[in-house]
Amino acid sequence: MKTRSGALFLAVVLLSAALAQGARAAQPSWVMDLSEADVTFSVQVLGIFAINGKFERLHGGLEFDESCQASNIRFSIDSASVSTRDTALNQVLRSPALLNTENFPTISFASNRITLHQGEHDLITGELDLNGISREVSFVVHHNPGRPEHLTAGTTRLEATASISRKAFGITALPIAVADTIDITVTMNTRPDAITLADSRFQNNF
Repeated sequence: MKTRSGALFLAVVLLSAALAQGARAAQPSWVMDLSEADVTFSVQVLGIFAINGKFERLHGGLEFDESCQASNIRFSIDSASVSTRDTALNQVLRSPALLNTENFPTISFASNRITLHQGEHDLITGELDLNGISREVSFVVHHNPGRPEHLTAGTTRLEATASISRKAFGITALPIAVADTIDITVTMNTRPDAITLADSRFQNNF
């Protein structure tokens, strides 16, 4: 009798856990479109000046729950959309020696964990795929840094920064002239019209 009671108790516990998990999974979540986010980079040359540029075309989404806690972020960048306001330099950056955009047209990032701190900067860690090589990279998220005056009420500015080694991604050209460290900044302005309920399209499109 005790065995049957124990088995019944265990079954109830497992069923309750499964129902609770299902309830959590059923909670609605939202996704913020990142297609209008800015992705900029900076790299030192000859230790004297910096080359600054941006990528013009980006697709992705930031998923979060009812309590505004981020749970997932993914984005992809058209590598050929690199722009420095210098046509000749853009061509050099797209060449096989650097971004190799013909063979690797996409740069992508997918988070695998998001660490939220109380009163401190959040941390987004995931896999960055660049030049056909994938490496784990962590972005530090700053909330409303130097909030620009042009932001409308209700808009939040998020800035995610990371530094990567270009050699780690197989980009080794000009080792003396160009520094190994590349600073990356992703700037997102949250707007109500860029936020929608998440569904299967988040998995497929981003």
